[in-house]
Amino acid sequence: WFHEILKERLHDTILQVVHTDKSELEEEDDDVFEEPLTWKPSLVKQRLANTFKMVPDREFDFVAVAKRMDELLEGKFKHKEIDTKQFKTLTLSISDDVRSIAKELTPERFKLIARVFMGELKNQGLTIASRFLWDPEHDSWCESRFQTTSFFVVATVYALYFE
Repeated sequence: WFHEILKERLHDTILQVVHTDKSELEEEDDDVFEEPLTWKPSLVKQRLANTFKMVPDREFDFVAVAKRMDELLEGKFKHKEIDTKQFKTLTLSISDDVRSIAKELTPERFKLIARVFMGELKNQGLTIASRFLWDPEHDSWCESRFQTTSFFVVATVYALYFE
């Protein structure tokens, strides 16, 4: 399942392939690659022409994105028990889903960062912190949380205006 998510994630991107030494990988990452040699794709960044606009045409609609993220998390996890071994693949697929939701609702020239945290509930505390260079007038973020009796999910999207 992890292979499919990785192939789907990299399907529509331009790739530059770089050889990677097998010793650089962690043990749990061995199942990602099917080839005898291990190849690591590095994504080529998309270049946009300068518009010299310091203000976006439309602001990031964090309320609409947060509402859709709530619906996504509730639809995926409501009344379901999930094994902790599935967290790795689930966070990848959910972050892709969250990013595609945000992309649909975000105006041009915003860079999106989607982060998903999943954890088991065992009477522990957790602090999640992020640090960015931030323009408080145009940059924004939204968060969605879902919790059952055994695990939690926190999905966050940051939208940074990019000129």
